[in-house]
Amino acid sequence: MQQELASSWFQNAEEVADLKEFEEFSDYFPDLESYPLYQAALKQLENGGIPCRTLRTEVVKCGSDGEYLGKLHCLRLAFQQLLRDPVTYLWFADAGRQILTDLMLYGDRDPKDFLI
Repeated sequence: MQQELASSWFQNAEEVADLKEFEEFSDYFPDLESYPLYQAALKQLENGGIPCRTLRTEVVKCGSDGEYLGKLHCLRLAFQQLLRDPVTYLWFADAGRQILTDLMLYGDRDPKDFLI
């Protein structure tokens, strides 16, 4: 499953954002030096870009596309690390299953087929 998620992030490699659009990025966030993971994401953005299908900068209220891509990269890395632990992975799977079941019940749908 993780492999499927990882491959979906990279399917549209041609849509990698161009760093030249974000040259003034550091002016907006003066304290970024205190976040090593975020700094690593910015280096990734400089070196090879961060693939994403759609920029959702405004939807999540980020100040720039570079900020969005950096934070997106951090979230991806954090979830990769979190989901390496089988106990945590199962907890997320069970919690997601419960949320979807509750939503189906709330919508007067039978979750029986979903739970099989």
